Amino acid sequence: MADSGDKKQISSISSENTKKAKRNPGTSHNFRKRPPQKPERGENVIYISTKTNIKAQLERCRKLINNNQNEIIIYCLGAAIQRGILLALQLSERYVAYDIHTNTLSTELIGELKMFFTIDELVRWLGLTVFEIWINLISILLFTVLLALNYDPNIELYDNDWWMIFFPLFAGDALNTYFCIIIFIRMLLEMTLKFSLMRISWSAIFLLMTFLFKFLLCKRLLGQVKLDYSEVFAPLYILLQLIAVRACQQS
Repeated sequence: MADSGDKKQISSISSENTKKAKRNPGTSHNFRKRPPQKPERGENVIYISTKTNIKAQLERCRKLINNNQNEIIIYCLGAAIQRGILLALQLSERYVAYDIHTNTLSTELIGELKMFFTIDELVRWLGLTVFEIWINLISILLFTVLLALNYDPNIELYDNDWWMIFFPLFAGDALNTYFCIIIFIRMLLEMTLKFSLMRISWSAIFLLMTFLFKFLLCKRLLGQVKLDYSEVFAPLYILLQLIAVRACQQS
């Protein structure tokens, strides 16, 4: 009888504990995926994802630089690499004293061959993207081919029409203008208005000066305008002076 009583007492206690431990239906529990382990932690370490706000990270970098931070580390992975590169380029444009050093986790650079001018230096001094430089080189190549065919005595190239010979250069300017408009719209959405206007103003000056030089040169070769070649080359001289000033500022 005592055993049975003990069993009843134990069962009653367990049932009471079960009632007390019952979950309140008013509370909710959220399950989240644990984030991957980050390689470094620190005030100057910035992690970029596909949803990162570039403007907020620029403001954070500005505060770090104002606090005399000598180094800012930007981590990006996969699809976020493009956004990380964009943030680094904006920082290099705003703060000339800071240089960009690229590292990867899977490769190690032992040695590299450098040109007389590197791509980074050309992009920084000319204020053009790699795509714009590529378009200009392709248009100059086609222009050179048509110019060589024009002076070939065995080939008649549409009665030596200079407009047709200069057409690749004008087409390259049109493609670069379209590309700059797209870049300006993207920068308005992701960056400040001041930086976007500075970028589009330099692109507009570069395109206007080069187009004006090509247009006047074509008119001069056709004999439709009576200008000296010093006047024809004036837009190019102005552009070279502006590039020299920009190169001094960037260096």
